[in-house]
Amino acid sequence: MAEAGTWAAIEQKHRDRSESATFEAVIFDFLNEFITEVASQELKAGLSAKIRAQDETGIVFSRPPHMQYAVYKILSSWWMTKKNDLRMNLEKWGARSAKDEMQWEADRAARNKLARDVEQQEALEAEKKRQQQMNREMYAEEAFAKRFYREEMKQCLKERREMRTCESEMRQYMVDLKAWELRQNSKYGQAGNAYDDDEVDHLGRTAMERRREQLKVNQADKPRLRREIGLMMVEDERSECMRADELKRIQQEILKKDMLLYGGDDDDDESIHSTYESDDSGDDDDEKAAVKAIVEAQGLDEEETATLRKQRKKARRSAKRKAKADALRQAAEDKAAEELERARVKVLVRHAKQELKWMEIEEEAKCAERDLIINTQNVRKAALCCQEKGQEELRRITEAKKLKVLDM
Repeated sequence: MAEAGTWAAIEQKHRDRSESATFEAVIFDFLNEFITEVASQELKAGLSAKIRAQDETGIVFSRPPHMQYAVYKILSSWWMTKKNDLRMNLEKWGARSAKDEMQWEADRAARNKLARDVEQQEALEAEKKRQQQMNREMYAEEAFAKRFYREEMKQCLKERREMRTCESEMRQYMVDLKAWELRQNSKYGQAGNAYDDDEVDHLGRTAMERRREQLKVNQADKPRLRREIGLMMVEDERSECMRADELKRIQQEILKKDMLLYGGDDDDDESIHSTYESDDSGDDDDEKAAVKAIVEAQGLDEEETATLRKQRKKARRSAKRKAKADALRQAAEDKAAEELERARVKVLVRHAKQELKWMEIEEEAKCAERDLIINTQNVRKAALCCQEKGQEELRRITEAKKLKVLDM
């Protein structure tokens, strides 16, 4: 009894297991067929929707060929967003480029004006240095000309004195010669007697002997006269140099007093700022008030006040030169930044144009690729259809031949 119940339970268990396995296999086959059919329908619907969207938008993604509409929508949305962003950026950069071009033109004009001012200042400095160099050369040339004319005058005076001496000697010689000829032609005297000359002096010398001795003395005095004349000329030159040095010293003292009075500096004579900076020609009211307050507070005398004024003016000019140098440096930096920005904008615009052009060409290429695939499939279908038609025609011809043979 117990054994029969056990076998019955085992058989029931096997029946339940087989029923469960059979039901599971049937359900799995049904689900497989159902899911495959639904998936196939959804795949076809997605492909059809993708094809319709491609025809409407003109944006084609040929790979992968089983791409669904949802994926295509995401990719096409990204593609169109990218194209719209590129177009908007090109429009924005174009408007910005025009606006920036106007601003850059204004900045360039300001920088050119500053550069022209600096060039003008440098030209004025160069012109002043050239004039100073020319003045020095002209002064040296003038001094050389004065020395040359002085030497020429000395030589001329020397020659005139020698000519005057020779003329006097010649005149005296002619007088003596005429007297001698008269004595020679006189009937009261013969050459060589004791009465050839005038009466003798207390030393027993005749007039001719006295004249000869006087000529010897005069001839001996010529070197002494030349030395004395040369010493006199040297003394004249030295006195002239002393007068020039004294006049120069007086002028320097006057210039020093003027510089102390107006607060000038020796370096200002070498700088062009003393000629074209009108605000440096004198202190303004605020500066005068500040200097006056310092003088009253510290009890400075006139010389110390002039020194203070000179130091403050020097500091102001240094500050102005530093400010101008900073302005030039800032202008150079702005110019470099402007050129960099313009180059960056040009590169961005060029890149955006090329990328937009590439996207349009890519769209055309994808459309052409899709058309090529469709046309290839159509050609293959047409070839298969023609092949089937040809085979059917051959079969009909063959059957017709068989029927003809049977009829015969």
